[in-house]
Amino acid sequence: MIRTAEEIINSPLEKYLLDMTTLFSQTVFPLDTLPAIQYILDLTLLKMTGNLEQKLDTIKLHIAVYDPDVRFNTLRKGSRISSNIETISLIYSTLEQQVLLLNPNYKKIPMLGNDKVLKKVQKIIKEILSRTEMNRYLKGVDIYNFSAYLYPQKHLKKINLLLSKKASYPNFEKDKEKLTEIREHIQNLKYDLDLGKIYTNTIRYRNNIAHNIDCSYKDYPSIKDMAEEDFKYESFCFRFLILIYIDNVFMSLFYEYTNLKTKMIY
Repeated sequence: MIRTAEEIINSPLEKYLLDMTTLFSQTVFPLDTLPAIQYILDLTLLKMTGNLEQKLDTIKLHIAVYDPDVRFNTLRKGSRISSNIETISLIYSTLEQQVLLLNPNYKKIPMLGNDKVLKKVQKIIKEILSRTEMNRYLKGVDIYNFSAYLYPQKHLKKINLLLSKKASYPNFEKDKEKLTEIREHIQNLKYDLDLGKIYTNTIRYRNNIAHNIDCSYKDYPSIKDMAEEDFKYESFCFRFLILIYIDNVFMSLFYEYTNLKTKMIY
């Protein structure tokens, strides 16, 4: 059955994560090996990126039906791949402009700066991936370290508690400098989460596994890989995070758009 544009756009991307964890937990033959886990993770990533591209293309065409200027520009620039971060930003700003035409009082939110959606997606990732033992095989950072990275305030609270109890803390003078250094790092940790860079790295990885012949799994990253500044993002946790984040940002904005159009019609 052919799905409508609204059904494609409003279908959440996390369904693929749910399918993945269900497969892992219910399969009768053994999947508890690194190559098998890697295969499932790669396959899930390919499905998610493909679905997101389809969704973004559908949004472009849906808006083009109602706006001749968008239709003209879409046809002229139709060769642009919707997985490119610049193209995604252009689609987002185009949809946002449509919302502003319908509601001039709408408050613009940067595509990669929606903290409300980011927190929602963090919970989605953690809840879904924590359901199985698959998180033990996630490279870069596991699900628990991933959670700690995204929720630094919990760790900050612990350090502040130690620093406030200096009288009863036996090694306080010895560890004070280190604790202070860690606290400063955690306070600035949120600025380390470069969503644009995570997305670019995710699409680069997707292209490698989709198109390269030499895409077999390596048990361990090389020392050169680990020395790279972006290595902290080389995790399926972050890959799934950015894809579902972008998906939710667009679903939220599209809901605002269709809701406003419905009110104008009726």
